[in-house]
Amino acid sequence: MKRRNLLRGGAVAALTTLSGCLSSNPLQAEAAFTYTPPSPVVGEKIVFDASESTASKWEWFFDKSPGLVNFDAEGAQVTHAFEESGAHTVTLRTTAPFGIIPGLNMDRTTKTVYVEEREASRPETKNPISMSTDRISLHLRGVATRISTDETAVLQFSAVNLDPEKDLSIRLVLKVPSGMSLRGTSLAESGNGQYAATFNLPPGETAGTSIRLAATRTGHFEIEGIANYSFDEGDEQTRQGTIPIIVTDS
Repeated sequence: MKRRNLLRGGAVAALTTLSGCLSSNPLQAEAAFTYTPPSPVVGEKIVFDASESTASKWEWFFDKSPGLVNFDAEGAQVTHAFEESGAHTVTLRTTAPFGIIPGLNMDRTTKTVYVEEREASRPETKNPISMSTDRISLHLRGVATRISTDETAVLQFSAVNLDPEKDLSIRLVLKVPSGMSLRGTSLAESGNGQYAATFNLPPGETAGTSIRLAATRTGHFEIEGIANYSFDEGDEQTRQGTIPIIVTDS
């Protein structure tokens, strides 16, 4: 009986020692990662880093459950951008080359990444009035489009008649929403928040003007521009564009 108990005690001790060895086995897979930036926004590239994990293979799954071959990225360090705000799950599955006991050579962990909406700090022109051909160069763009209530937004209009023989006629119309108005410009108000100006350019001539807009309140405004142009009373062509303007507290 004593011999049996000694054998049993020795076996337990051996298993305990083996377990301790396995837990520190450098070939055992370990899934752990960090990511930066800690507060990403929509469309921003996020760096996921698992280089300190003990593994020989790293597989990443974004917003889906791990399968055998359906991983989205592979490697100790990867980048990924989410195109929607909210909570997103990121799962890392690691594999080591060897494992003494089945299951010890694979591990996985999941984290939730919260993605914020992107701040419209630099509004971009949508479908701008911008064209260049062998006959005409025509542009309307925003120069200062993020302002406070005590500042003025600035748009720049420019046109060049590149035709060597024919005159160019351009009528520029701006539709300004409620809460904004033009200041010190050559454009004349034509009612209902619309301002217009006509430019007549002989061959080789240029025209340009700066357009300043003031706001009475904060918010997101869109200035619509329409340019109608023709050569020597020929067929009239139209170009349209929209320039967003962000107004914040002063």
